[in-house]
Amino acid sequence: MTRIVWAELPSTVRREVEERAGRVMASHSADGGRSDLTATLETDSGLVFVKAAQGRPFAPSLRNEAATNPYVRDIAPELLWHVKADGWTVLGFEHVAGRHADFTPGSPDLPLFRAALDRLQCIPLPPHATARVERHYGQEPAMTGEALLHTDLNRHNILITGQRAVIVDWA
Repeated sequence: MTRIVWAELPSTVRREVEERAGRVMASHSADGGRSDLTATLETDSGLVFVKAAQGRPFAPSLRNEAATNPYVRDIAPELLWHVKADGWTVLGFEHVAGRHADFTPGSPDLPLFRAALDRLQCIPLPPHATARVERHYGQEPAMTGEALLHTDLNRHNILITGQRAVIVDWA
């Protein structure tokens, strides 16, 4: 996938982001993800993590992530703002200073991850979550129900910060 950097966003989009995040002094691209842009922005107001996509297929996923965020704030970074400009969707999240989880046997990250999963199973299904898991995985009885799922729980979507696991990428 071709990724872009902050400076390649249209100036109108950058201006909208800076109205919310503060003047951008530096941008550090992030690895992974499927958005057109994923980066940590250093602003005069502090750090913010951004994801941006233009049109299909990823802008609708970002809109879904924005709608899901209020329900998962206990275990995910807070969505600070949401911009739609010039055909772009941009989400600005609280920056989480952490590292990717270590899932090797005996890792001290495993109990933290388990605690996050315990909290996840208590989150009710948000009203906008209409894409049922059966659509993706078939009618397997163990995969049916009314619970909210994160369907990409890999070590890169789990950040360990202090004594807490944070789950990211709720698209």
